[in-house]
This record gives sequence, structure tokens and C-alpha cells, in this order.
Amino acid sequence: MAYIGNSPDAIQNSIEITRFNGNAACTQFQIPQDVDDAKAIEVLVNSVQQDPDNSYTVTNGLITFSEAPSVGTNNVTVLRRTGLTYTRTQIDVGDILPNAVTTIAIADGSITAAKIANGTIVTAEIADGAVTGPKLGLTAINANNIVDGAVTGAKIALGTITGDDIATGQITGNLLTANCVSGNNIVSSPTITGNVTINGSLGIGGATPASSGFGITFPGTQVASTDANTLDDYEEGTWTPTLVFSGGAGTLSYSERSGLYTKIGRTVYFNMRLVFSKGTASGTLDNITGLPFSASSANGGGVYVDGMSGAITGALEWTAQSTILYVYMAGTGNASAINATNMAASSNVLMISGFYIV
Repeated sequence: MAYIGNSPDAIQNSIEITRFNGNAACTQFQIPQDVDDAKAIEVLVNSVQQDPDNSYTVTNGLITFSEAPSVGTNNVTVLRRTGLTYTRTQIDVGDILPNAVTTIAIADGSITAAKIANGTIVTAEIADGAVTGPKLGLTAINANNIVDGAVTGAKIALGTITGDDIATGQITGNLLTANCVSGNNIVSSPTITGNVTINGSLGIGGATPASSGFGITFPGTQVASTDANTLDDYEEGTWTPTLVFSGGAGTLSYSERSGLYTKIGRTVYFNMRLVFSKGTASGTLDNITGLPFSASSANGGGVYVDGMSGAITGALEWTAQSTILYVYMAGTGNASAINATNMAASSNVLMISGFYIV
């Protein structure tokens, strides 16, 4: 027998049999089934099948013969056939004809994630453009559903992802591979509105972000900007101050010798501390060398000394020229304010701090 669609796995008949004894007088017999159609049952008398149109009728399971069956034991037999169809709980791919199931034949919402086995739907089975935003529920796709490298720039249309589509904290350094975001991926001069949190270091002007801590990394060599409102450099470090005397340093020695600086844009903030024994140093203190950056013009500030006496009778000041500090008496312009003869043999202290413009 032919079927529309797939044939069922199996069709079986259940036969219900009831027997009676004929006595040549009784014409009615009751079967247990509620049957009203004479053709729904088969009746045999003495193994001869009776005609349902002429030999008997049936109402509510009561069979009435037109002529009483003859005498006999179990010589009246009634058969009722019931068809049973067994179907599967799961349909295999081989049971479905090509194109047998279409979108029109599937009710909305009838297929859910729980009804789709893992790995059942692969890329080759999805037509280009078949899956669009309106067909994806909120939170339907998360990191566990996307294999590494599955989503590339070529698969994302321009303007598809905006700030409104990205939840707070969703993109971190661990989710971005090296060089995945470049100038080619970012529109010219993009505007970011709102707060931005970067969980890592940020390199400016091609600088490699620091591997430790968090912050902004500038290029090793400043690339100056002509814009007055642009911060174009930042640097921290140490420098080594060195005393230069007109008669030579001789056996001068340092027990403490340190210098620190912080450069922000064109401004260099610095400090130094020297504790020294003059040894055979002679003459006047001409200058102190070693500044980390060359000063653009004369800059100045105060000086702290300890252990020196004599000619130092007023406040000392300094000025920076190139990478050299000059110490002089305030208000005199005398660059020979400190003489070795005014220094103690040991534990002389000289501290200078301030800032200058490069």
C-alpha cells in the first residue's frame, strides 16, 4: 500500500474472537464489543462465513440472525479485527525524503534548542543570510557557542556592532588577539561617548604597551604635537648628578648620589641629592652635569646645602642651561658661589629640586 510522506514502521491487526453454541432456535447473540456495523465483524456458522447484508445485523454488539444457527458446540464464531499502528519517537535522516519538510510545514516555536542534538546543524547546512538579528533571541549566542576564530572581520558588516550592542565589561584584553584591532578596523577619528574602561595598558603612536601594570605608553622618542591641548610625552627615570670644580674634582667621593625626574610634555620635574667628601677637590663649583633633558632656556629655583660655611652668606639659586645646572648666590648672578675651601672634609649635603622647560 502506498503512503503520502513516509510509511509508518509497522501496521498490525489485533483479532478479537467470540464463540457461541447454536441450538437451532436462538437468533440473537451478544458480543462484548460495542459494534453497530455488520461489516465491522466477520461471522462464521459451522465455518461458513455469513453475508453481512442478508444473514445478520448488529446493534450495540447484539447480533441478530435472519435464521437461527444449527445445533453445535462453538459452531458460531465472531471475529473483530482492530488495526494498530506503531510509530517511532525519533525520525532518522534516512526516513525523510528530500524537501519533505519545509518551513511552512513547521509551526512557529515548535523547534527549540532542547530538540536539536549537539552538532546537528553545521555551517554547510545554513544558507548565506539565513540567520539574521531578528531570528536570534537576546543572550542566545555567548562565548561558549562560538569556536575560536569563527567570527572574523569579513563576516561583520560595517556599522553592525555599535556601543549600544556591547554590554559593560564584555570586551577585555583576553578576548582580543594581538593586532586584531587596527586602523583599518576603526573609522577615521571615531567619537566615543560615555565612560571607557581599559583593563590593560594602552600604547600611543606605535609604542608597545607595557607588560606590567596598567597605564599609557608613549614612544621612546617624543613625537611632538603642535596642538596646545595634546599631551604628547610622558617619561619617568633617574639621572646621575656630577659636581664639576674649576680646579678639578681630585679625590672627591660620594656617599649618596641620586637623581629622579618626571617629564610631562615639555616640562621636566627633577630632584637630586648628594652627600660627599671633598677630598682634594679645589676651586669653585662651576656646575652640576647630568640633567636628563636639555633645557630650552634659562630656568631657576632654590638650593639646599649643609656642611658648608664661609663665603655662603645668602640664599643660593640654580639655573639650567642645556643639561647643566649652575649654582649661584641669589641676586648677584655670581656663578662661583660655592668654593671647595668652604666645604667640610666629609658629609657635605647638596639638594636641588625644581622643573625646567625643554
